[in-house]
Amino acid sequence: MSPQISFQLLSAFAVVAVYAAVGWARWSMSLHDGFTVWLQYLATVLVYGNLLGGLMWLCSRLLRLIRCGTSLPVWGPLALFTFLMATGESAVKTNLDLPPLIGLSDPIRLELLMQAALQGLVVTAVALCGLGLAWRALGLGAKQPGGKSTLARNVWIAQLALTLVLVARTGMNLGPGTLEYEAQPSMRPTPGRDLALVCVDAAFWEIVDELIEEGMMPNVAALREEGVYGHLITYGQRLSPIVWTTLVTGVMEDKHGVHGWTEPSADRSRTVIVPSTSRSAAALWNISRAADLPTLVLNWLITAPPEEILGAVIPNLDDVFLNVFPRTYPESLASTVRAEYEAAGYVHDDPVAEPGQLVDLVDRVYSAVTQENVYPFVIMGTQATDHVQHNYFLHRYPDRYDGERWDKSPAALESFGDVIGDTYRRADEMIGRLRDDGRTILMVSDHGARERREPFANFLFNVVFADLGLAHLKLRDDGRESRKADADRSVVFEAGNDAWHNDLAFFIREEPLAGGVLPDRESLFEELRSLHVEETGEPLFDQVIDLAKDKSGRYKRHRKRGAAGVAVMASVLRKVPREKHVEVRGKRQLLARYIHIRQNINGSHDPRGLFLLAGGDVSARGPLDKLCLDTSFTEMLRYLIGTKGFLDPLIAGARRLGMMDPYTTLDIAPTVLAYLGLPVAEDMRGRIMGRALRDVAYRRTVCPTYDHLLEAGRTDSGISEEDNELMLDRLRALGYVN
Repeated sequence: MSPQISFQLLSAFAVVAVYAAVGWARWSMSLHDGFTVWLQYLATVLVYGNLLGGLMWLCSRLLRLIRCGTSLPVWGPLALFTFLMATGESAVKTNLDLPPLIGLSDPIRLELLMQAALQGLVVTAVALCGLGLAWRALGLGAKQPGGKSTLARNVWIAQLALTLVLVARTGMNLGPGTLEYEAQPSMRPTPGRDLALVCVDAAFWEIVDELIEEGMMPNVAALREEGVYGHLITYGQRLSPIVWTTLVTGVMEDKHGVHGWTEPSADRSRTVIVPSTSRSAAALWNISRAADLPTLVLNWLITAPPEEILGAVIPNLDDVFLNVFPRTYPESLASTVRAEYEAAGYVHDDPVAEPGQLVDLVDRVYSAVTQENVYPFVIMGTQATDHVQHNYFLHRYPDRYDGERWDKSPAALESFGDVIGDTYRRADEMIGRLRDDGRTILMVSDHGARERREPFANFLFNVVFADLGLAHLKLRDDGRESRKADADRSVVFEAGNDAWHNDLAFFIREEPLAGGVLPDRESLFEELRSLHVEETGEPLFDQVIDLAKDKSGRYKRHRKRGAAGVAVMASVLRKVPREKHVEVRGKRQLLARYIHIRQNINGSHDPRGLFLLAGGDVSARGPLDKLCLDTSFTEMLRYLIGTKGFLDPLIAGARRLGMMDPYTTLDIAPTVLAYLGLPVAEDMRGRIMGRALRDVAYRRTVCPTYDHLLEAGRTDSGISEEDNELMLDRLRALGYVN
């Protein structure tokens, strides 16, 4: 092996060793400790080192081919890849809180990328100097007898063979192996398998491990000793209604049809909570009905109005605390919900007690319903754990937050410091009740949680329309204007905008109401485009797009809802407005009138959730982890999986190599069906979690689709406008909708 090739390989492994160490400290959330973690670190260096070394060798051959000189083939590829690694590490660290739809042209992202690039240049310069000195000190630059080293070649071949063995061993049994196709499969579930699928929203192993150590989650601790567990990557957007629907359908949002918390009503007159009738793919309870398997669906998102199934559906128990009692199937269960709620005697208007009460009500209703009927299959969940991470992550981890950006009141830290722990403790008690019933439990989360780097900024589009004379803001009980448009009188209004996106849809009524006048469409778009900050000249919107004229095919979810236009927020609307102004219809207004800074939303979503399968015939196998430790590269891929189609093959390759956690939220529905003894649908995007079910006899058949089961018993939404507004207010308080 020539000195140049030896240098390329040695330098590649040296750079990767540092990169993996940084990833170990910054990104890894290991399920192991001790010797196993060191093996993961070694595997990271071997896998990444060989990949980087191979890329450097290919680049140097290419540079030689085009005759770029003698020194560049050695230093050029090394400098390039070191720069990319260092820049990527910094960029990922600072970009995590930016909304997914902010483009590279956004000034905020450009500023962060420039900062990352400067750091990358500094790191690259230091690394090259260090490697150059080491190269000379070791005499690698001197000409060797014969020009080649047999020892170096043999060492390289040996480590490459070890790397291939590690990768092959990790990839084995990730899936279920060969599946048998059946055009008309039998729908007979395996007898004696009582299963509970439980979603603990936003749960992640870091917080669960802490609480187990504190003695607050003994039931989950016991289940973990009895079963198999691991990280679960969110495939696609990390918005709860989308992911909860993916968990029970096995398909992405483009097929199941749930795109967020809200959507325009059928007559396009107001914003409504997404009803179950918007789901366009069969869920697990539709399939269990066809299999004659009695099922209880309790407090699962996007299940109102309830469908007719073989069993019971009880949606939206969180809304009971707003005095909004859900319709149930069968209808007689509504009285059970009301009776349990009233018997509990909950304390109202207490933010410390309320999250635990939300979990307690789910537990109470489960106990009451299962005393009267037998349900072999239970699908239930709680969002309380997500509510507390959004509002009280700062209070549990104050040291992670910048005091200049966040208000860390000592009194608030003392009052709310244990809310997260208390809520998880109550969730553990609920899971303990399922365990006492002798069920196999599949505990999952739709995503994880982490701190927010910047406070949340909501843009109040309806207030702009009111100042343009195109909307009437509703009045609060105290007579003050709210930020919600009165769609009965407004001719232009926003609807169905999730606070997580920077593209805001707005609607124009097709016909004016009595005394109303429709705006000139072209003038409206031009007026929105002209709005700018007086002091700086910055526009409020990067783009204002008339969807009737736009032929690009973008903004499909807004087009599908019948939006008239889309305004893409400029970066100025994501900053604290300070004393800035904007002129609207000749009147000077404070920019703060249109921006709501959310100090109370201090926790954010992370794409890494969890799964835990235990009980029944599931054997104790411990954690299922990846081959490699995490790096900024794998962390970035977690955020992009399912959001950028052209990157999915790269992500799939990384998962096969063991560089990422092997299972995603798409895999839960196929795994549940296989365990219950039912066939998996061919049009489901996920796969059976073969490693988790390795010691379990499960069904390995595939049928074409379950879509034909969807229509049975579906009804129109029966939520009143008053109840809908109460539910929207709760979502606004959590920062989910504008």
